[in-house]
Amino acid sequence: MPLADGTALATAAVPPTGGPYAYTTVRADLPTPPAGVRDLHLTLRGGGLRLARLGFSG
Repeated sequence: MPLADGTALATAAVPPTGGPYAYTTVRADLPTPPAGVRDLHLTLRGGGLRLARLGFSG
């Protein structure tokens, strides 16, 4: 999740799950969440990644 200047706020590595329908939960904590309303840019890198759900808590 990069800031406007390209600085990533958080990264998360997705471990191999064993198949295209074997899902896992990955969390990325923000040490200092940005204030105010912001745009979120999510980048998935690597072959075979599938995003089933994106959630927020806090």
